[in-house]
Amino acid sequence: MTLLHRRQKEGSRDNPSSTSEDHREHGKRIRIKVLIVFGIAVAVFAATVCLLPKSVGVLWLATIKHHIHYHGQQLGVAGFVRMPLPSRRELLDLQQGIPSQRDALLIRQHVKLLQRDLQIQWTNERTIILLWTHKVNVWFALVPQGAAEGCNIPCEWTRDRDRFNEATGLALMLDRGAEEDPLPATLRPDVPVIGITWENNMAVQMSGSTGLTYNTMVPEQLRLAQGALPYTHIASHELDAHIPIIYPEMRKFVEQYQPRSKQELLLDFDGRDAAMYMAISNCQAPIVPNRLDFAQRVAMHFPVHSYGKCLSDPEYRVQSASGHTDPVHVQHMGKYMFVFASENSYGLHYVTEKLWNALQSGAIPIYLGAPNVLSFLPDRNAAIHVSDFENPEELAGYLKSLATNHSKLFSHLKWRMMPSLPTHIHEMAKHLIDGDGPNSFACKACNCARHKIGCSPTGLL
Repeated sequence: MTLLHRRQKEGSRDNPSSTSEDHREHGKRIRIKVLIVFGIAVAVFAATVCLLPKSVGVLWLATIKHHIHYHGQQLGVAGFVRMPLPSRRELLDLQQGIPSQRDALLIRQHVKLLQRDLQIQWTNERTIILLWTHKVNVWFALVPQGAAEGCNIPCEWTRDRDRFNEATGLALMLDRGAEEDPLPATLRPDVPVIGITWENNMAVQMSGSTGLTYNTMVPEQLRLAQGALPYTHIASHELDAHIPIIYPEMRKFVEQYQPRSKQELLLDFDGRDAAMYMAISNCQAPIVPNRLDFAQRVAMHFPVHSYGKCLSDPEYRVQSASGHTDPVHVQHMGKYMFVFASENSYGLHYVTEKLWNALQSGAIPIYLGAPNVLSFLPDRNAAIHVSDFENPEELAGYLKSLATNHSKLFSHLKWRMMPSLPTHIHEMAKHLIDGDGPNSFACKACNCARHKIGCSPTGLL
């Protein structure tokens, strides 16, 4: 050690204040550097957004808003076991009755790609999809054995595993267990694997993704879904999926919709029971708030008639014993002013027959479920939203006021005077539900396996 260094060291021992000042100065320099780096990152991010095409920039902002809204609702509901607060709903403009901008973009883009790719025969090569599952599932109704009739390209589905080597693509159920139904040890890298689900599988929901563009959303969902399973594409109820398939009861509602006059609507409701219909048979559904507790609290202040296994009312349970099919439920719903349309679980885009059957019956649904249900409704007031109320007692008071006040009641019926349903409703019913010919799920999957309809590496953009 030099004499100079020794004296400096001895000097610092003699003057502790100089050491603390040095530490403060050092900390200050670090903070300044961190702020500079953060500022540069923000500037780069802002410049990147400004340089994006307008449609992509809009999608980024809409998606950020979407994620904030969803996680805010999830944390609020799961953490406090109560209705989502209005402040959280404002993030998707629900107070103003505006559907999610992000969902509107997804719908338009899916429709655009389907119209582009399904209207022409762009290849003569046969596409073979091997359905790799032993499970008996509702989805089997969506896939043929053999040729898919009316498809725009030669398309065939099979469950014959001996044809593995000639398959163009594989189709698997997203909820399958690898140990229950193992895939071959080697998969050809050129064979796409389509994961299919119609249920609200929270483990693979897009709501858990941190992606901000179409290109990163689906790969992130696939990463969450697959674990050790090599899915490359997803078909589900979600609008984010490569092949979105909305519950088919929506089409029934759209096809049977007829505009009615104010007089007809009010006269119809005068003949209905001023009560809330419910038919719940899954008594352990995970949705929050607990829908059975919720219904019981409503029933303390407003009539509730239960036709399902849960909280069963013997009088009404006997009436529904003739069948549990949708037509039977719709027939019973048609006797009531209000129908409790509660999903089994809470998830984006998870809008099932429970809502569509209620709307088809002419009743006013009391909806508990998808936070972005407005993207599926013809009008905000087409349903009463559980999330608008702080507790069941407040909702019960609102139902009482509707049952005795024609003016207030009509606010939830007025939309039925529209000459036709909004365009986005018709587009979803026509293009995003399993249909015939090119619009069938089987045909869409064949096109997807050939990297059409948004199943290419560039995604939906």
